[in-house]
Amino acid sequence: MYWKSRNVRRRKFREQFGENPQKSLQADWVRNRLDKIRIYHEELLEEESQINTNQSVESVAHEMPGGEQKVNILDDITWNDLNMTELYFMLNNTGSAMGEEVLWAMLHEPKTEEAPLNEREAVISFFQNNPEARLKLQTHFALTGKNRKISIYEYMDRMETVRRESNIMHYFGIAGISLSVILLACGIGMAGVLLIGFILFNLLTYYKRKGEIELYYSVITHLIRMLEYAEKISNEDISELKPYINILKEHISELKAFRKGAPAVTPQNPTGDMMAFFLDYFRILFHSDLIRFNKMMKQYFKNKDRIVEVFETLGFLDAMCAVASFRTWLGEYCVPEFIAKKQFAAEQL
Repeated sequence: MYWKSRNVRRRKFREQFGENPQKSLQADWVRNRLDKIRIYHEELLEEESQINTNQSVESVAHEMPGGEQKVNILDDITWNDLNMTELYFMLNNTGSAMGEEVLWAMLHEPKTEEAPLNEREAVISFFQNNPEARLKLQTHFALTGKNRKISIYEYMDRMETVRRESNIMHYFGIAGISLSVILLACGIGMAGVLLIGFILFNLLTYYKRKGEIELYYSVITHLIRMLEYAEKISNEDISELKPYINILKEHISELKAFRKGAPAVTPQNPTGDMMAFFLDYFRILFHSDLIRFNKMMKQYFKNKDRIVEVFETLGFLDAMCAVASFRTWLGEYCVPEFIAKKQFAAEQL
């Protein structure tokens, strides 16, 4: 199934590269979820304005691939005057939610420094001239998916609202059931009552906590999928993208503990067989998914900066693929050339 989906995606991106993305079947729903796409940029502005309390929001610093640069944020009036939203739709040939969110932020934060622009130019040119390498990455991007209802960055923000708890209560319930079974086997009269009491205790505490965190199971599912394909990209042997691949490798290695518990908490497709039925009751009685969820949350808060950097690195690469496609579609374009002398000149306009 993975290979079938992978080949379909490769064929799709091969056909769509250099075409107007507004003609694709997904163009309408991209417009409809623009309020979600813009969340990453809006959250950056809020975070940066809190850090830089003595600066205006229009002039803040943020570190992304390309180095830390002081940038001017396009205000809404300028954005609308330049019809930048329509330009975004023409550029948005991204394959992932990370790509379209980072692309939106990039257009709001135009660079004027030579170093980050040269870096972007190198990556864009590489994708234009190396279609097989580009297709490998685009396939991985696409398989992370785009969600119509929520932004990935909003996913990560929502994790902050999870009530944190210790696993002591869950271990207490497990120990109570185990002790009751042992006492029952030894013929202790009250063991049956004790067993029923602990089963009821575990049922009540399970559903109470499950109700609080069930929403976040889908959050974890999307983050785990993002990290899964980040690892696949980090295993690609593409020397021109080595700096980005190394960033992904470093973070994926450190996030093993976070990913370890994913099968216990990520939603599974219902099969209706007896084994699935047994596992459901096992989780309810022994809280295996809740315990693993709490451990994953501990790792998430410990490594949130790493997860954000994986998001930004994948988004940057996907956005550069989109720009490469846009240039191919245009046919004719110009690349600014930096010179020491302060002047602006253009030819053949």
